[in-house]
Amino acid sequence: MSKSASKHRRSFSVLAGIMGLALLTACNPALGVGERAPVPPSASLKEATQVIALINSERQRRGLPMLSDNGPLSRAAQDHANDMAAKGYFAHRGKGGSSVGDRVKAEGYTYCLVAENLSKGYPTPELAVQGWMNSEGHSANILTPEFRDIGIGLAPEGLRVAVFGRRC
Repeated sequence: MSKSASKHRRSFSVLAGIMGLALLTACNPALGVGERAPVPPSASLKEATQVIALINSERQRRGLPMLSDNGPLSRAAQDHANDMAAKGYFAHRGKGGSSVGDRVKAEGYTYCLVAENLSKGYPTPELAVQGWMNSEGHSANILTPEFRDIGIGLAPEGLRVAVFGRRC
């Protein structure tokens, strides 16, 4: 292979690599300063399932019906977790002023009863749920007999959102 052909092949390889990075960047949202990549879906699903099981265990011990994982509630919880992580806040009211009720309605969940638990900084799902159980308001949400559905959202630094609901 001539020097000229070798040089062109190297240039093409570099250009292809740059184009590949550009395509990856274009297909994935850019992370701003202070933002973190979302939790990988497989890790999220496993942990969300674990949080639901721990909450249902607390309910079962008290003779309450188990909660069912609900897609619209999970989407509302995950969107709120993502928003808090991306914008650097920790609150039940969204930065845009949304309430938990607003967020679940936006996902198509018509409710008669809805509530939300937040936690941050607990290194494990067990400790997060135990923290909620040690809080009067959070444990009341977990143990409300009328709730039938639950959705879990997760973000880095142990940020967890649990949304509880009952349809009308």
